[in-house]
Amino acid sequence: GALAAGSVMGFVGWLGGPPLGRYLLGALVPVAALTGAALATALRGSARAVTGTATAALLFVGSWYVTGSLDPGWTRRVAVVLGQERPEALLATWASYWPAVEASRELPRDARILLVAESRPMYWERDVVVEDPFHTPLLVELAEASGSAEGVARALRAMGVTHLFVNGIEARRIARMNGREDYFGDATPGTRRVLERFFRSAVRTVWSDSGLALYTLAPQDSQSGS
Repeated sequence: GALAAGSVMGFVGWLGGPPLGRYLLGALVPVAALTGAALATALRGSARAVTGTATAALLFVGSWYVTGSLDPGWTRRVAVVLGQERPEALLATWASYWPAVEASRELPRDARILLVAESRPMYWERDVVVEDPFHTPLLVELAEASGSAEGVARALRAMGVTHLFVNGIEARRIARMNGREDYFGDATPGTRRVLERFFRSAVRTVWSDSGLALYTLAPQDSQSGS
């Protein structure tokens, strides 16, 4: 009873504080003890073969996690959870979009960014619109519906979008994952021409680096060839 109460109190206390994993570690101690006690009770009186199988499974899982802890990336993630390393340092290594997050801090405070080929909304300090990587890209849908580069830009403005971020690294991975030739693989030739004109005349590059690019929507009266 005390273990269960301690687990619940620890979890409730965590919910009321900062949503950081390291603050949940204290609550996991009684949870682990409670889980062990429950398992021992469940196995008490069981056949030796059942007890042996359960013990072997627990040892396997424990060994698996010990092996994983030898990975430098895992130890760095633990350091972040414990507050011993800044998450930005880890993100710079493992998250391809992180340089764009840093660059976006120079955008106006009221900027709204459409994330193209990027489904992670975390850490952006500006409002973002996220595409579903498993469905037809939003730009393709807008190009098909409007039939013109200006129509795509007009639809984005209606959504409040002021900027676009294109993750070329993730675009290739998502295309392979979905069995497409490229990220816009479902687009018809006509739709592709609209998108080509859109990126040529309706946006301006404000930052780019190694397959990543931030664009701003060009002023409406400056667009041509749509």
